[in-house]
Amino acid sequence: MSAIDEVRERTDIVELVSAYFPLQKAGRNFKALCPFHKEKTPSFIVFPDSQRWHCFGACAAGGDIFTFVMKMENLEFGEALRFLARRAGISLAPRREEEVEEEKRKHLLLRINAAAAQYFHHLLRESPEGGLVREYLAGREIEPTSIEAFQLGYALDEWEALKRYLAERGYEETDIFAAGLTVERVREDLERKGGGYYDRFRGRLIFPIRDIRGEVIGFGARSLDDSQPKYLNSPETPLFSKGRVLYGIDLAKRAIREKDQVIIVEGYTDVITAHQRGFRNVVASMGTALTENQVRELKRLTKRFVLALDADKAGDAATRRGLEVATEIFRDSVVPVPLGRNLIGYETRLDADIRIAILPEGRDPDDVLREGAGLWAELVEGALPVVDYYFSLISSRLDLSSAKGKSAAAKELLPIIEELGDEVEKSHYLQKLARLIKVDEKRLLLETEPKRFVEPQEKRGGLISGFPGFLLGVEKRLLLLFLEEPRRMKRVDEELEEFGSEPLAPQDFEDIENREIFSALRGRLSERILAGQEGGMEEPWDLERFRADLDAMLQERFAHLLDLRSRMSVLAERGGDWEADLCALRLREDRLQREMETLHFLERDAEEEKDRETLMQLARVTSERKDEVGRVKKARYEKSLMRRSRGKRPWEGSWLVEA
Repeated sequence: MSAIDEVRERTDIVELVSAYFPLQKAGRNFKALCPFHKEKTPSFIVFPDSQRWHCFGACAAGGDIFTFVMKMENLEFGEALRFLARRAGISLAPRREEEVEEEKRKHLLLRINAAAAQYFHHLLRESPEGGLVREYLAGREIEPTSIEAFQLGYALDEWEALKRYLAERGYEETDIFAAGLTVERVREDLERKGGGYYDRFRGRLIFPIRDIRGEVIGFGARSLDDSQPKYLNSPETPLFSKGRVLYGIDLAKRAIREKDQVIIVEGYTDVITAHQRGFRNVVASMGTALTENQVRELKRLTKRFVLALDADKAGDAATRRGLEVATEIFRDSVVPVPLGRNLIGYETRLDADIRIAILPEGRDPDDVLREGAGLWAELVEGALPVVDYYFSLISSRLDLSSAKGKSAAAKELLPIIEELGDEVEKSHYLQKLARLIKVDEKRLLLETEPKRFVEPQEKRGGLISGFPGFLLGVEKRLLLLFLEEPRRMKRVDEELEEFGSEPLAPQDFEDIENREIFSALRGRLSERILAGQEGGMEEPWDLERFRADLDAMLQERFAHLLDLRSRMSVLAERGGDWEADLCALRLREDRLQREMETLHFLERDAEEEKDRETLMQLARVTSERKDEVGRVKKARYEKSLMRRSRGKRPWEGSWLVEA
């Protein structure tokens, strides 16, 4: 029995979920309000028999014990497995020596940071020297409860106060330096003053910076006089990288999920004031434009972003850079658009709602929030969609009464409009631009470049031929096809969307290891596409590099897949693309059928309890699933007929290997 199977066997899903929030008995199952989106009627169902869970509400999430912990704790698969293994008292296979050493090192640095945060916090609350900082915070209307929640602190205006405190508790100077809390003296100072290090933060208000799990990974510090720089952060350390963390994320993650929206500001006090006023879904990028890593962290929690950065030139620049990063990361859904006989165009669709809250001139979020929660709520509610923001930004700095200004506006806005995937939206903004610059809409249409259309063409070649699902199982079969050529994912997504179904998703895979390998493949494909869009050549597919980057807990399954691949026997004509389409359609059909069976049992339970509201909700979802099952079945049948019409039966050209 593998470690994964042992953890699964020794963990009861009802007990696990109940540790996070109460469950209510519903027939043989249990239900609750979904923790991953806001709702009034319980749609989160736990199934003791199958040890699975599913939300039949807006988020439609589901899975097993691993996926539940991954979503609740925001963990990767390997981390979730270790979390559950510790909970179940199971020892996992030992990791490589360097991995163990690296983890020990990080734990040591975390302990040092935690001790430093407690020390700074005590000085702020209790020391006479902290009185000035307490007065400053009171003047900024920062309440004592916020000082506690964010563990604000004060660093004495001394050269070695923190170093001495930590050394007295047994921490080595070199480790304190590695945590970023001290600075190494230059050679002249070593000879004159003695001692190799001095405190980095002195005479400053301290903001501990915590990761999503609440661990202190670094510090921000603000001067209270004319000392420069005004703000000072921890340097890059094994724990801290400014571009990877968001201030306040540990306290905001639950509210972000509940509201299905995140508001991004720039400063520490912006976040603290927002949380005091009841806006707990606010985080800060710490004075910089959003980075790719920050957006990916938030993407796990929500797809609805509001950027509320300072209303100055620097803020505008940061907003634009943040928009570019967020747009690129969420623009990962490429869909085909039929354009007539034998013609297909491809559109890139933005899988997110990204908006910009425009703040009053010369005011930052902290100013607005202190003036009143109502004004802040109005600004967030009235946040502009991306294209409207660019209209506002560009029109504000151009003279639209002049021919030159009109031409410049058209040149800047037309490419943005052209990127829109929705034709109705595109038409709306073309009309808006025509009215703005007082130019006939037909003239603007002539200026837009025609799309490049491509003849549909089946990709030939490759190392993999088709093979029947009864030998390998559809999940492994599809993963092998993707490993041979990851670009097949895009084709599969297009095929599913053409028949009115969503792109292939991790939840289509029942096996947790297969699901995580698919997720990793999807992520790597997005990185390759992004690299190509950023001006360089798209990275070639490197199977060994992908394997090296894969979570250690997935290596055994991946080795098994590679072994199957190495023992393949290519027979007859190659047709990997067709096989991938058929596999994906079969996976989706199987998933929908499982959901239909679950819905049937839930309806029976609701009838017994005479729960009319739940019955109505289930009837709606059942109807949607039935329609989708019909579309997918039809697609799979048509695909098989098309393949047969080309002189090849769907099951021919197989791998004669055993799973």
